[in-house]
Amino acid sequence: MRPQALAHLAHIASHFGWHGALSADYFYEASSGGVSFIDGNPRLVEPVNALLSGLNLAEALVRLSLGERMQPLPREPAGCVRTWA
Repeated sequence: MRPQALAHLAHIASHFGWHGALSADYFYEASSGGVSFIDGNPRLVEPVNALLSGLNLAEALVRLSLGERMQPLPREPAGCVRTWA
């Protein structure tokens, strides 16, 4: 997780009044701490990989869309999970 990328995505979501799923691919420059976005999607991306890592993004999105209050989801899964054969 990169705070710079999260801040940019939060700004974009706020600007458009977005309250759904939002994902993005970006490059991170370690020396400057800068991020360069190369792709953005107003949808879930690879929810099965997240599910296999222990995070059910689809369920969270449905619960939020129904107005449920939820605890914050974990930011990073514990350990590394291989999701392909």
